Amino acid sequence: MRRDLQTLENVHPTLSVLIETWRDGSREWLQNIEEPPPVEAITWQPFENGPSIGGLLLHMIGCDLYWLESVVHGRALGAENPAVAYDSTAMQDIAFWPAPPKNDWDWYLTLFTSSREAAIADVIAFNEPKYTVQRNGREYTFQWIIAHLVEHDSYHGGQIVMLHEMWKKLHVR
Repeated sequence: MRRDLQTLENVHPTLSVLIETWRDGSREWLQNIEEPPPVEAITWQPFENGPSIGGLLLHMIGCDLYWLESVVHGRALGAENPAVAYDSTAMQDIAFWPAPPKNDWDWYLTLFTSSREAAIADVIAFNEPKYTVQRNGREYTFQWIIAHLVEHDSYHGGQIVMLHEMWKKLHVR
């Protein structure tokens, strides 16, 4: 079987590669979760205030929204979005992850996939890789922001797979 990245028409080549890498990376880690985890696995935290599958998914969505909506477009993030609400209470730098909502895998997966596809549609529509934005005394290009989101997805996607495997080892007999 041949694997390759699609070339998106009318999208800058750099952004096209980043978008397709983002999609393929997410596909890869999502496929490693072979069966929908139960709510107990989604909300399980290996230590007090530790990360969870649900918390990481919400954080990933919140991060996509932060960079694209807030940083690139200068829009306020709506606290009515469950990912934004959750992510505003998490403090990753000190390993404080609140318990995520007790929703099933379909709820999380639907929220993640719809948010991710909206983010990708935004990247395609914006299509300005060298666009530069200033934030907190730093300068970021649009292509760096998208590369950062691709890296972020791979980093936390791997953690999600690992948490799922840990939960199965500890709870499934």
